[in-house]
Amino acid sequence: MKTRSSTDVEHQAFRALWASTLIATLFTTPDGHVLAASPSACRLLGRTEEDLRRIGWKALVDFADKRILSLIERRTKKGYAEGELTYVRSDGTRFPAILSSFGFETADGVRNCSLIRDVSRFRQAEKRARVFSRELLSAREEEKRQLSALLHHEVGSVSVGLECRFRSAEEDVRDGKNRQALQTIRECRRMLAQASKRLRAFAVGLRPPGLDLLGLTAALRQHVRELSRVSGLRMAFIDDTRGAKISPEAQTILFRAAQESLTNVIKHAEAKWARVRLTATPQRIRLTVADGGKGFDPKRLAGKSGRHLGLETMQEMAASLGGELLIQSAKGRGTTIRVDLPRQEPRA
Repeated sequence: MKTRSSTDVEHQAFRALWASTLIATLFTTPDGHVLAASPSACRLLGRTEEDLRRIGWKALVDFADKRILSLIERRTKKGYAEGELTYVRSDGTRFPAILSSFGFETADGVRNCSLIRDVSRFRQAEKRARVFSRELLSAREEEKRQLSALLHHEVGSVSVGLECRFRSAEEDVRDGKNRQALQTIRECRRMLAQASKRLRAFAVGLRPPGLDLLGLTAALRQHVRELSRVSGLRMAFIDDTRGAKISPEAQTILFRAAQESLTNVIKHAEAKWARVRLTATPQRIRLTVADGGKGFDPKRLAGKSGRHLGLETMQEMAASLGGELLIQSAKGRGTTIRVDLPRQEPRA
């Protein structure tokens, strides 16, 4: 019986690893000829192995990228180099990639092994994150401006008005005009009541007290009831959590998602009804906000950063806890927004 040598086994293992590796790998000569290309490299560069052997490594890199010269120099001096370069696919599209390259000696001379990792998605994510951070900062500044204007109007203007009226009432009392003084005091009470009502509404908008005192389900039920009364829309809240415990972080995110979604329903959906459902499984907490409005094309949201900062914020908040936000909508068929978060036991 013929047995395989250890060398044959090693060769087969290497070929299996070579065929299955997800990292694009090239073996080249120092002058740039491609000796072998892994299947993942062929997929990444959009070429067959024969094409890569024919055109060589230098045709795959954008030499307008000045970083390539320093990287080659480091590899020549130290035998190893790593850095970001711009690569070119067969269709001419360019993409950023991290190149890890090292040289080694063989019986036929020096050979180079190059590992190529596409980082275009990471760079796009970094760019979106920077844009989102700027927009979020701008939104926060706008909130501060609105808060400042509200406090200036409600506290500043009302306090000035009350001071004048109380002074007038005081003079009326001295002059024996008790009826006029009583009327002025009543006007002051109305002014205080109106200002207090507006300040309470603003404070609830910032963070409803029921969320901390009573929990998410009670806060959502109260919020839906109040919005239905104010907007005139038929709104319902359905609690399917069966008393499941929800972490404070998840409660905040889910409430904000419901708040933003219902605000969009009132402003944009032209709907007659909306429904908020909160469900819980052993693994996840799910919030679903559905409406019977005019709907829209979710694909149009892509690339329009800034115009839908509320949705972007919800997506970022959900992702921060390992969750996701999904939007289902079509023109004339309403919209459904779903937020899924992993179950986390509340910290003591």
